[in-house]
Amino acid sequence: MKISKNKNTGLIALGEIMMRLNCLAGKRFTDPGSFDVLFGGAEANVCALLSGLGTSSRLISCLPENELGLAAIAQLRGLGVDTSGIIFGKGRMGLYFTENGHMLRSSKVIYDRKDSAFFNLERGKIDWATALQNAGWFHWSGITPALSANTAAVCMDAIGTANQMGIPVSADLNFRSSLWDYGTHPSSVIPEMISCSDLVVGDLHAASVYFGITNNSEASVEDQFKSCAEAMKARFGSLQAIAFSFRNSDDRHMENYRGAIYYENDYYFSPCHFLPMVIDRIGSGDAFTAGLIHSIWNGYNPQLMIDFATACGILKHSVYGDFARFSQKEVNQFMKQGPGNRVIR
Repeated sequence: MKISKNKNTGLIALGEIMMRLNCLAGKRFTDPGSFDVLFGGAEANVCALLSGLGTSSRLISCLPENELGLAAIAQLRGLGVDTSGIIFGKGRMGLYFTENGHMLRSSKVIYDRKDSAFFNLERGKIDWATALQNAGWFHWSGITPALSANTAAVCMDAIGTANQMGIPVSADLNFRSSLWDYGTHPSSVIPEMISCSDLVVGDLHAASVYFGITNNSEASVEDQFKSCAEAMKARFGSLQAIAFSFRNSDDRHMENYRGAIYYENDYYFSPCHFLPMVIDRIGSGDAFTAGLIHSIWNGYNPQLMIDFATACGILKHSVYGDFARFSQKEVNQFMKQGPGNRVIR
């Protein structure tokens, strides 16, 4: 995959950072009490981990010019993310509420994003030729075009400018059914954007919704991925890499996690890892994406790419909040030694 030689700016991502209100441990939305206040968002999560791994990142976004917006910026800066691309606009802080699940019960998410400053972002507010100057990579996700026709147009402008400037483009399919409510089916929006992208990260369900690709659910993970990747590559000739993460449960309801990548006309699969305990699964897909971008950026071989990305996705399950807070050394240690609960002194 061709990577820009100019790494002065590193990766630039477009997306909304929101305030997350999380039910306290064991609580449900219907229980009285307080919420834990966090910040997060798919693209911001990618930037945060990349910075922690040593790859510079910048988030382009729009926030309200009040204490909530400033608090979100401060948190990103504290994680090493360049926030100079964040502008202020009319509207409020985007919110989302989370209720942590259990092996016996699914987690729940309620979005409250309409009329946020990012939701109201219009074309022309960002000069993309200037914003992407010296960028080595541009990243977007399916969440931004899901919000409104305006944010979809802004995202397409950014992708088109990146293409004109020869900047590699990555996309996380990130399908969120509850967000697509402005009268347009995602299958009429996302394919054009993917046709202008170089790397796609996602899962089988998103590929089915966006592209109508069906798979035999009885087939092995390897065969399902190969079938889906072949269909995507046939449709989107620009794609140089396709990577999916897979989460399943065994007969004991023990979750397992693994990754797969199509790269340079071959397929590579990570080992299957079990998740003995999940602290917070939100942001695990973003950690997988960040790990993959970091490994491609740094010239890892394809097998190491998918192993590293999968390790990042797995480790995120051990960290509370949206942001994956760990270093390259910690990922390498997990890959070498596997899970461990000893005290490091």
